[in-house]
Amino acid sequence: MNDRRADVIQSAYPLALGYMRRYPLTRVDEVARTQEALASYARRNGLTLGTVHVEDLLTDPQAFLEMVAAINLFEIPAVVIPTAAHLGDPVVPESKRAYFDRETKARVLVADLSRSPVT
Repeated sequence: MNDRRADVIQSAYPLALGYMRRYPLTRVDEVARTQEALASYARRNGLTLGTVHVEDLLTDPQAFLEMVAAINLFEIPAVVIPTAAHLGDPVVPESKRAYFDRETKARVLVADLSRSPVT
């Protein structure tokens, strides 16, 4: 199947966004590999991955808040993350996961990329 046809077919799936934290000393190629793995995981779950919001520790929580706003604005049904640690514990009221659950109707899909260097 040619790339253009694959793009059209994949875009027929519901859209999901991605979110990940970039840790100090994480190389650009490691971030790119994680984003590719998130896209693959989304496809296996019947979704097309859109923007992956990458959180730098110095600007935290800017990327997270932008992702939440986009999910609500465009009614996006899901976010894909590399591991649960990227959003934190949903039971802890101050965690990003608890905030996400309170502020959106989207579901969280954890790709469990625990072997990835950025997780």
